[in-house]
Amino acid sequence: MKLLLSPWTPRNKLATAFLALAIMLPLAVPAKAAPYEDAQVAYDRGDHTTALSQAISIEAAEFLVFLYDSEDNEQFVLQSDLVPLIPDRVCYGWRIRLAGSEGLVRFKEVFSLPAESEVFWAEEIDEFNTTVISKDRITAVTEMFITLRDGWIDNTWCVEDGDPEGKHSMEVHINGQFAKRFDFQVRDYR
Repeated sequence: MKLLLSPWTPRNKLATAFLALAIMLPLAVPAKAAPYEDAQVAYDRGDHTTALSQAISIEAAEFLVFLYDSEDNEQFVLQSDLVPLIPDRVCYGWRIRLAGSEGLVRFKEVFSLPAESEVFWAEEIDEFNTTVISKDRITAVTEMFITLRDGWIDNTWCVEDGDPEGKHSMEVHINGQFAKRFDFQVRDYR
């Protein structure tokens, strides 16, 4: 099981390395704090005018399945609560559009599996990842600050060898408020 930041995140190693470099370079320059830090500092200080403090109003919520060919080219995107257990070819996730919101929001996703994964979660070995895996290795909690894109936020995972079949769920909270629960089945159709 591996986390993809969005369906548009590159899936091959070279593209991922460039993405990591692009993310890390601004961190190496001692400049103004990142926008999410500014927003969180302002929020903590009592300035509740940022999107972090707005009551959420959900305009749309979708659970999507992404199917890729052997060249990592996206072939199909569909709304479905059935995810085929095809490692390295299928990704899945949610997206939520907030009405009247722009800017930065904080989300928390609680991702629950029906059983322990047979392999390590990729997030278990990444010290900079914002995902925490439970001791029983059945639940992953991801917390992030994210900038809305045309009102949308999303989070995506990909099927890996050893992922369990059965009922999964992703519960999403935005700015500390429950937003949506997505229930879906992962099935091996081979």
